[in-house]
Amino acid sequence: MTCQLCGGSPIPFWSVRGVPTSSCSIFPDAESARALPLGDLALEVCPTCGFIQNAAFSAEAVDYLAPYEESQASSPTFQRFAEETINTLLDRYPISGGTVLEVGCGKAEWLAMMCKAGDMQGIGIDPAYVAGRVPAADEKRFEVLLEFFGPGHELTGDLVACRHTLEHIPNVAEFTRWLAKAATGTTGSTVFVEVPDTERILAEGAFWDMYYEHCAYFTITSMANLASETGLSINDLRHAYSGQYLLLEATPGESSSGFTDAASIVGAATAFASRAEATIERWREEIASARLALWGATSKTVGFITATGAAPEVVVDINPAKQGTFLPGSGARIVAPEALVEVDPDLIVVMNPIYLDEIRAAARQLGSTARLAALGQS
Repeated sequence: MTCQLCGGSPIPFWSVRGVPTSSCSIFPDAESARALPLGDLALEVCPTCGFIQNAAFSAEAVDYLAPYEESQASSPTFQRFAEETINTLLDRYPISGGTVLEVGCGKAEWLAMMCKAGDMQGIGIDPAYVAGRVPAADEKRFEVLLEFFGPGHELTGDLVACRHTLEHIPNVAEFTRWLAKAATGTTGSTVFVEVPDTERILAEGAFWDMYYEHCAYFTITSMANLASETGLSINDLRHAYSGQYLLLEATPGESSSGFTDAASIVGAATAFASRAEATIERWREEIASARLALWGATSKTVGFITATGAAPEVVVDINPAKQGTFLPGSGARIVAPEALVEVDPDLIVVMNPIYLDEIRAAARQLGSTARLAALGQS
């Protein structure tokens, strides 16, 4: 398979067979959750541009039209991050009072926040959007098209945002050109892209952060090369959210010439397999005899259970939309935090370390004496 960013010849470095094809879908019972089709990971890295892709990915295997619950808006920690990001964009660019286009807007919580903070009008596009997830007064500021974004859309905005969507797109260079084209429809428009950072994943051996829907993986290097390839001039490209995310701010037009050297990314990718295997074994030992609860019904959780064979008593999540449903693949039960009192685990594994303080406070308030451990922490 050729590289979807630059057309180069990628090098395979990590493969896993039989992973759930949708890690954010929610199911009404364990049986239907376990019946979810499985796919494969066949990750490869391009030595020319550093882009990482899943050669085994099939877009037809992922059903975004089924109940799909990706929102992190229930977390105060994530809300603060969203507010900080929005305020930075409003401070840096003359977009207040204008229009924001968000491609892949999810449940439109971020779109609503941006419209309110910047006194803007919004256009969202996402087939998985569900109305009523934000206050009615905020919802009046935007409209959402229940569609997939493509070249036929004549959409534009003073800000063209694409958050946690690009990692789901196989034809990544073509899609990014569509974003750039949308921005050219408004003079002075800015493109804002937010994706997970893969360099951290490679360094940590974070096997839980590689799952089927994510067919595209980015580092500072490959994101810079993507901008160069698609006619975007970088205003800022930085890590955020404790190094978990990459944020790109760019302007359509002349891009920097040439690619950033990808040798370090190729080296990190080829070393990933041994790191991941050691990390999987360590976690298997950690949870082997524990009465286990996992906190966070996320894609990370699906990846963690798939690789380690974990059998948690429950999976805890503060998002009310997930509570009472079952996790894809394993069929693990998702519950509200209050259920910990009944389950009384002796170990709670936190799926994202950035939420550890938030979760520790909640667990202690419920009277839990369980030991807490977080993925990505030694």
